[in-house]
Amino acid sequence: MKMFSILFILICVFWFVNFPPLLAKSTGITEFDNYKIITINNTQVTIDMVNFPLFISIVDSDLFNCQYDGDDITFWNSENTIQYNHEVERFNKSTGELSAWVQIPFLSSSVDTSFRVYYGNPSAVNSEHEETVWNEYAAVYHLSILNDSAKSNDLTKVGSVLENISGKFASAQEFDGYGNDFLFTNTNFQINTSFTVSCWIKIEDTDVDQTFTTLPHSLTGVAQRLMLNWDNNSVLARNYNLSALGVNTVSESVINDGSWHYLVHTYDNNTNKLFIDGVLEGSSSHSGIVRCEYGKFFIGREGDYTHSSWQETVVDGLIDEVRVSSVPLTAEQIAIEWNNYNNPSTFYHFSEEYLVHKTTSTTEISTDTTTDSSTTTTIQNTTVTNTKFTTTSSTRISSTTKTSTFNFLIVFPVILFLRRKHNSNK
Repeated sequence: MKMFSILFILICVFWFVNFPPLLAKSTGITEFDNYKIITINNTQVTIDMVNFPLFISIVDSDLFNCQYDGDDITFWNSENTIQYNHEVERFNKSTGELSAWVQIPFLSSSVDTSFRVYYGNPSAVNSEHEETVWNEYAAVYHLSILNDSAKSNDLTKVGSVLENISGKFASAQEFDGYGNDFLFTNTNFQINTSFTVSCWIKIEDTDVDQTFTTLPHSLTGVAQRLMLNWDNNSVLARNYNLSALGVNTVSESVINDGSWHYLVHTYDNNTNKLFIDGVLEGSSSHSGIVRCEYGKFFIGREGDYTHSSWQETVVDGLIDEVRVSSVPLTAEQIAIEWNNYNNPSTFYHFSEEYLVHKTTSTTEISTDTTTDSSTTTTIQNTTVTNTKFTTTSSTRISSTTKTSTFNFLIVFPVILFLRRKHNSNK
């Protein structure tokens, strides 16, 4: 009886050693075929940040292994214990192009931040949580579509605004410079004592004033406005308080060069600031609750299309990635966003592709040298070759297939010995 107990224990050990995926499957990680490590360069990050919306842009043939719509693309911390919130803006399986936003819980300015992207799982379901990625914003418009990724302030198109135009991130909206082409929200939302409004623009024509974003406080006035002033080709950031007192902050940079530029307008109930391409262009003292009784947010025009005087401030160009927040971003935060969004490839890098191993053990072996000795053992028609290698250059390979075989060689002879011993004692 004692002998059979020992035999049972050995069989259990053999089973759990050789088939660990059955235990690890509950984490979900082993259901994916591949992963890569993404490392953020800390020299691009000047201050520590929490819940940073990282932009991922890559064209990689390794992503051919993904589902058609990229539902099996998911992001985890390096320890595989926390799944990161993310939103896929564009994925093209045939080209391996991925544009995605990932919320990084903590972005360090002193050490590199690393995490993982997993992919290659035909049975995976969509795990995006775009509203959580943008939970600190009042509205986020990627302009690949007209939906609001942050809340429910979706846009309505008026006129013949062109969609699916190649943009700064994925797709942008193109405005033709006529008064009846713009976007606006159907729902009202308020910004009061502080805000950040940002957008990416690409224009060439400067014959007229062009308003990129506006939150009008009535049909005849403006609470917040980002616009191009045609007479000196400069950008103007403007707001009004409840006393109808306005302030204009004007830049010195020329942006009508046919290139993409990042405009950010912030207000903290004390100072009105304008940033262009991550750099502070100007500031003006201002205080009071911002007037926005009208509430609707306009893109590509100064305000309501029924007001004829606003038809002279329409955009002739492209607009992408428009955001509204009740929190004024700092100069350091805006600079970090510029570093990431303007040149993603220098902000982070991808590792080579790794297989998701069914065991955690790996072996470093040489791939370009010959063996110096070799022995072969045959047991129960199972042949295993034990080979020694010299170390010159190495590559990472999985030891999963070898682990099961060698454990079998260890456990199986012991089982045979115990069985024979048991029979001899009868």
